[in-house]
Amino acid sequence: MNTSQNVYLESLLKNLKDVVIFLSSDGIIEELSPIAEEYYSWNITNIKGTQFSTLLSEGSPFSFSDFVAIRDNGASIVTIINHKNLKIYLSWSVVPLANSLGWLLIGRDVSDSDKHDVVHHTLYSQLEKISACVPGNFYWKNTDAEYLGCNDTLLKTLGLTSIKDIIGKTDKDLWPEQAQTLKQNDQQVIQTGKTLFLEEKVTMNGQDRYFTVIKMPLLDDRGNTIGILGNSLEITELKNTQAALQIAIENAEAANRVKTEFIANMGHDIRTPLTGIIGFSNHLKNHIKDIQFKECAKQIHDSGEQLLGLLNSVLDMITADNLNENSLISEVFDVHRLINDVLELEVPAVQEHHLAIKTQIDERIPHYLIGDRMKLHRILLNLVGNAIKFTPKGQIEISATFIEQEHETITIQFKVSDTGIGIPLHLHAKVFESFFKISPSHKGAYTGNGIGLHIAQKYAELLGGDLKLESTEGIGTSFFFSLKMKLANKDLICSSKHQNTAVLEETQTVQSALIEPLHAQQLHVLLIEDNESALKVLKMMIEPYSTHIRTAGDAESAMLFVRESPFDLIISDIGLPNINGDELASTIRAFEKEHQRRPCYIVGLTGHALNDIMDDCIKAGMNEVYRKPMNKDALKQIINHFNIPDLRQLQGEEKEARMQQKSLIEGEIPKNEKDFFDLNKFPIFDISEALKFVGTEAMLTEVLTVMKDQSVPDDLKLMTQAYAESDWEKVQQIAHKMKSGAIYVGAVRMKMACQYLERYYKVGQRTLLEPLYQQASVVIDHTMETISDYLKG
Repeated sequence: MNTSQNVYLESLLKNLKDVVIFLSSDGIIEELSPIAEEYYSWNITNIKGTQFSTLLSEGSPFSFSDFVAIRDNGASIVTIINHKNLKIYLSWSVVPLANSLGWLLIGRDVSDSDKHDVVHHTLYSQLEKISACVPGNFYWKNTDAEYLGCNDTLLKTLGLTSIKDIIGKTDKDLWPEQAQTLKQNDQQVIQTGKTLFLEEKVTMNGQDRYFTVIKMPLLDDRGNTIGILGNSLEITELKNTQAALQIAIENAEAANRVKTEFIANMGHDIRTPLTGIIGFSNHLKNHIKDIQFKECAKQIHDSGEQLLGLLNSVLDMITADNLNENSLISEVFDVHRLINDVLELEVPAVQEHHLAIKTQIDERIPHYLIGDRMKLHRILLNLVGNAIKFTPKGQIEISATFIEQEHETITIQFKVSDTGIGIPLHLHAKVFESFFKISPSHKGAYTGNGIGLHIAQKYAELLGGDLKLESTEGIGTSFFFSLKMKLANKDLICSSKHQNTAVLEETQTVQSALIEPLHAQQLHVLLIEDNESALKVLKMMIEPYSTHIRTAGDAESAMLFVRESPFDLIISDIGLPNINGDELASTIRAFEKEHQRRPCYIVGLTGHALNDIMDDCIKAGMNEVYRKPMNKDALKQIINHFNIPDLRQLQGEEKEARMQQKSLIEGEIPKNEKDFFDLNKFPIFDISEALKFVGTEAMLTEVLTVMKDQSVPDDLKLMTQAYAESDWEKVQQIAHKMKSGAIYVGAVRMKMACQYLERYYKVGQRTLLEPLYQQASVVIDHTMETISDYLKG
């Protein structure tokens, strides 16, 4: 090559951006471009004349086999070098020189032109190898949401046989119903550059399938997003299991609610005759002169009280077991005062047992906290009551200890300790079980139902605590639990104090409004009860206190009396037809406010657990709520709210009689179908039973007359109408009401006929409703005829 040609060649190589290497036919490097020297830090002078193959073994960007492949087969490869903190992509090819003089090895810089295509090809090739090892449905897409590849798992999920079947497709081609949502998820990853974890649903062959998905951006070497990587695991079976489990949970909760409601209703029905037993045995105890019979009456009375206590405990336990976080009430209260309130309530019981009681409150505990005051009060009250029961001598201590404070939350340990008989170690876990008693009932050492600790534990758990115990036999027992409570700030404390002051002022206003006018007149009373017989008994109880008594059988009639004239006292059944007692109370309060009436004192009566309805009734405007039926002590508490100078003493015992049919427990229904219609074994009219309830024949005549001429005809008319309209719900409600009236007058057969009809419907049976209704109608008619004959005679 002459001088001019050398000049031209050097000039050409100097201006090339490509790496160029001239090789002789035997592989000797004869010339190379300056850019090669720059990229690989070669010295041109030293490199010329060396065997090219020696370079391949000294950190060459490609191997000898690569060189042979591109030389002999016309292939090309891409290599990457780092130059000035940049990655340079070179696409290598080999061109033979004319006359077999050698080869021209060219490394073309594709960083700014074909780089991405080359990188993508390399990247996707690597992804194909990786995807084969990844569990789940692995795939990758470009920024247009087109599939570029996937693993075999996704192909099987889609029912495809080749990767060619998915490349270039979008989600719209695979699952069009969810395509828009899936594309939005992809775009979120592309636009934000952040990994996304989510759950996706797709429809295949008409069935929904669920996947838990992770999507992340697919980046090039410069950090640019060029697509997404996705991996999904199918969770359809898990979702179906969860759905089935949720249905099972809902069914179980529904069944539990039905059970709870049934037990609560049974409690209401059982309490009615049970309270009658208590009331009449107490009457006999106070009026019988024979010592032996007086003692029998006392035993009957005490046994009835124990049964009633057990019934109330069971209802309380059911309420506690069905509480949840929605039952919590957050309010500001003085925890120091709460503990002292518990102490004051238990002082009489402590004195009766000749014990000592004290409190110990950590000075670091602030007075005002935020929490559920009523539930904490109930826990401590149960624990102290339990301690009194099992402490023959010594003392009881209620303590509150500061544990820690984090920001606005304080942890307090509450403890009730005694010096009682202690609990054996092997029974520590069992004492929290419902109805468990350390001393068996047949030994009679200690009274109680084994409910108190169970309820205390449930309440403690609901508040976020864990009730535990430490005990040594013969030394004593400590029950303790820790609660986290929020500190009350000044605004909340002031607000709470203001509300308490407002309530106190309002109470004082109501109290003075009630007291002042009554110095010169008797009490004006309105009694509301939908059962005529029960209403009659309630009226007899209140008559010694007032000569101004009005009665109503429903809320509508009661409101007519309220609008007509003011009352000092209203006693209302809560379970009234159409409009409940709490709704009536709310209506009365609104009427009083609108017409600037002096507020009357409203008392509610219920056959259900007080905890279930107390809050609603008080919010509605009632002043107090008592369990049915009304007793002498409850009535005295109510009357004590009024200042009546010439108040007469209650004459005789309460006339709150109830009946208990010994051959059939209240609320049961026969097991055999034929027994439903075997009513001849029950007397149609038992005068002796009736007299037990109402006391005298004169009073019985009065009650029977009301029943024959008014209540039964009205109820029978309504029941006949409901039957004609196939409204069995209303039929059973009226049957329940007529059953309650029949109890008072000794109409045993009528009571059983109505009870069978009512209970058969309530347990969900329908087959015998028609004949049971016809039977009840016949028995009611026959009973009324018998009562008419009695009244005529």
